[in-house]
Amino acid sequence: PLGPSESRPLVSVFHPDRMELVKGPPAKRRAHFDRLVGALWPARADLRTRYGRTLAQRNALVGRIAASLASPASLAAWDDRLAAEAVPLIESRAEAVEALSAPVTELGAALGLAGMEIRYRPRVPPERERIGSGLAERRERDLGRAYTSFGPQLDEVELRFGGRALKRFGSQGQHRIALLALLLAERRALIAAGRPSPLMLLDDVMSELDPARREMLVATLADAGQALLTATEREQVPAAAGAEVSAVAIREGRPLVAAGRGAAGRDAA
Repeated sequence: PLGPSESRPLVSVFHPDRMELVKGPPAKRRAHFDRLVGALWPARADLRTRYGRTLAQRNALVGRIAASLASPASLAAWDDRLAAEAVPLIESRAEAVEALSAPVTELGAALGLAGMEIRYRPRVPPERERIGSGLAERRERDLGRAYTSFGPQLDEVELRFGGRALKRFGSQGQHRIALLALLLAERRALIAAGRPSPLMLLDDVMSELDPARREMLVATLADAGQALLTATEREQVPAAAGAEVSAVAIREGRPLVAAGRGAAGRDAA
């Protein structure tokens, strides 16, 4: 989800490019969950920025020390500042993942991925003294590498299935289901936190689902907010009781049919 603003709603996107969120490098997931933290708790939206700014300043100092332009003793103050910024970031990531844990497992099972889990794997507990001491212990290493080698910039948020990492062992179809379950779990967590339901943009989401799971997805989306789905066949999008549906058929990039309220199974394409 994008961060909240007065002029732009939260947006959640299912698209082939988003598979990187499941199978890509940890940095992709860290950035995504840090944005989720800001969406769940707007007062915490700047935690990633504040930590990143302090990390950049410490890295710059490490580079100056390595070039004999500053004293190694000056790192102590920056270690403490970085540790102070790290604690709320780690705590908020853990809280966000905890909010997703049950819905990820439930929705994963409902979509055909029973045993799906989400875990946060921080490098260190959110304790200022322990983070500070860890930074101090690695100063020589950092000076040799000219960057900070310890802290939440190296943490992992991991999706698992059957006790194994989806990133490494999941199939393409399982990656798609995991992404959908994750986005729906985030939507549920946002609603539970009193935040607006995100606008769901789901591209060709039905292709991996059987008819029963297609009905489950449409019913889930119908409970709150708005969703835009694309499908190659009208029949792939079943009707949802109580939902207001507008549908457009598109051929060669041009809309053919604009339908008002009605059953998605009849009108959508």
